[in-house]
This record gives sequence, C-alpha cells and structure tokens, in this order.
Amino acid sequence: MDDIVRRALDAANDRLANVRGGTVTYRPFGGSDYSIFASPAGNRTVSIDHDGFVQDAVYQDFIVKAADMQAVPRRNDKIIDGTNEWRVHTPSGTREYTLHDPYGDTFRIHCILDDDAYSSPEQGDGNPFISSSGDSFQNPLTDEYEAPEN
Repeated sequence: MDDIVRRALDAANDRLANVRGGTVTYRPFGGSDYSIFASPAGNRTVSIDHDGFVQDAVYQDFIVKAADMQAVPRRNDKIIDGTNEWRVHTPSGTREYTLHDPYGDTFRIHCILDDDAYSSPEQGDGNPFISSSGDSFQNPLTDEYEAPEN
C-alpha cells in the first residue's frame, strides 16, 4: 500500500511540475549556482508598516525534488526565476523548508522577493527608507531620496 501512495504522490508532483514549474537557478549562499526544476506555490503579499512607511513583502514558496538539491535549503540561499531573485528565509522562526510529502521526496522552500533597495547596508540600520546619514528617506513610490520635514 505504501508503494501505491508513493507512486501516486510522485505522479501528482510530476503533473504539477509540468503545468506550473520550470527550470530555475539555485544559488547556495557562498556556493556555486546550479539548475533545478521548481514549481511555484503559495504566493502572498504582506504589507509591513515601518513607522508610517508601508513596504510590501512578497513571499513565494517553491516545490522542488529533494534529489535535485545538492544540500538542504538554508537561509539566504537564492532561487532565481527569470528576472526575480527569491531569498530563502525562515518565516516566523520556522525552518527554511518543509517536507512537501510524507516520504521527504519533495521540499517546499520558503522564499521572499529579494529587493536589494530595501536590504542594502547603505540604507541605514534596518530601516529601508532611512539613509546611512539619517538625514533623508527614500520615497518608495519614486525611489528618490527626500529630506525629512521638520
């Protein structure tokens, strides 16, 4: 019976991959890129309020076969899907991935859209809109820096 369920799950994952999936580049943090086949799943956008400045964070999960991975997904690895770079992260303190099936044959990797404009050190101490000098902020609509109002 176990073998029947496993084959059914494999067939379902293969169908999902053929319908929604594609080849992406997996970039391990500090390692070399390699190609894997991944299916997107669970896209969601969350608005984060930074003292009056609202930033949208886009989350995306990817389903991949464990056998295609060179190692388990780790925080700050990247999945490059066309023009988007998705950074592997740990949502709410959980692991970077979950097992997508009871046999551990597929991973569901948790990612966030990597927007360097909001994560570069030049932007200040974790606040995406404050410059390192603290005397201006970045307007998220125009990407221009503006002086704060006194």
